[in-house]
Amino acid sequence: MQQVSDNGAGGLFTPEALIMFIIAGFVDVGEFFIEFIPVIGTVLSVLLDVFAFFFIGCWILSRIFRGQRGLRQSKRKKMSAIKKFFKVFSPLFEMVPILSSFYPGWLITVGLELKSK
Repeated sequence: MQQVSDNGAGGLFTPEALIMFIIAGFVDVGEFFIEFIPVIGTVLSVLLDVFAFFFIGCWILSRIFRGQRGLRQSKRKKMSAIKKFFKVFSPLFEMVPILSSFYPGWLITVGLELKSK
């Protein structure tokens, strides 16, 4: 029987990953539907983005501090320019009220974070 060694880095199908994908999905889908409420929708959309920015941002920081994703890794894979672009600018695109409603930036951010283990 082959043993799978897990160094704590996680993957796309760990409980942590699934929870974060569900949260990011609820935020992105909820934001899409909230935007259709005339005036209050824009305010709620911004508040939802602020919540997601801090929640997902704290999760990324906790992964760095737990050592699951180090800043310097010996076997670090080169990330393509387009992945770097999306990793940096996806959370920033979510702060633009109209663009954030139709752009799944939180799902992209969580996915790229989990892939960068």
